[in-house]
Amino acid sequence: SVYVVGSNQFGQLGLGDLISRPFFTVVPQTRGMGVRHVAAGNNLSFAVTEDHDVYVWGGAGTGPMALNQTMENLMYDQKYVNPMLVEDLIGEEGVQ
Repeated sequence: SVYVVGSNQFGQLGLGDLISRPFFTVVPQTRGMGVRHVAAGNNLSFAVTEDHDVYVWGGAGTGPMALNQTMENLMYDQKYVNPMLVEDLIGEEGVQ
């Protein structure tokens, strides 16, 4: 499981909302996922599972996130408040 704390203005905590948390809280969707690695920045977070799947959540800021989106549907200010699978990386050998 992944535990998060702090500001959540962009959904970077992955808790399904934009409410900041003063105490560590488990990200429910990561329970049982077998998360092996986590990376976090100011506005977004990533998790890599033991199956080499990559999940991302938070705000895209001024550029698109690595999600399977067409140019017509691309929203640069989109906030992803729950972990989303990066489908383009499924089965990629370089994901560790």
